[in-house]
Amino acid sequence: MLEPFKTRGFVCYNTVMNKPRLQELEVLIGNWEWTMSNAWFLDSLETTVVGTASFEWIDNAFVLWRFKLGTSDVPESVSVIGYSSPAERFEVLYYDHRGVSRIFDMSFDGKHWSMLRQDPDFYQRFTAQVNGDTIAAAWEASEDKGKTWRKDFDLLFTKDK
Repeated sequence: MLEPFKTRGFVCYNTVMNKPRLQELEVLIGNWEWTMSNAWFLDSLETTVVGTASFEWIDNAFVLWRFKLGTSDVPESVSVIGYSSPAERFEVLYYDHRGVSRIFDMSFDGKHWSMLRQDPDFYQRFTAQVNGDTIAAAWEASEDKGKTWRKDFDLLFTKDK
């Protein structure tokens, strides 16, 4: 049973049920292994890199996404996924070990997952197909405001059992 709390004179219950769109993210919750391939910036397109990712609820209101390289305990990147009710869209706040911060617009319906940012430095997008315990994804970038896209790399996530 969830404990109620008071805010601005209203009794509230901290539950995902109050945000039906957030419920769609439940399929992500857990620990995942990933393999990166087809990365233009590695020695060869055949080179693969492995790591782990985890998705967990923060107070049933946000999802924390940690992305780690290899067996490191230190995340390469950390993202917080939330849903803006007034704007009726998901948003992702991203930060990585290089000190880079970005904000992505996100869509998610349980099977199709995409993120997009259109910033002055360059555009970037993530597209993925969610299929139960696997996610097949790709990151792409555009330096001409979305006219042409370059694949950065592919990712295959497999959920830990």
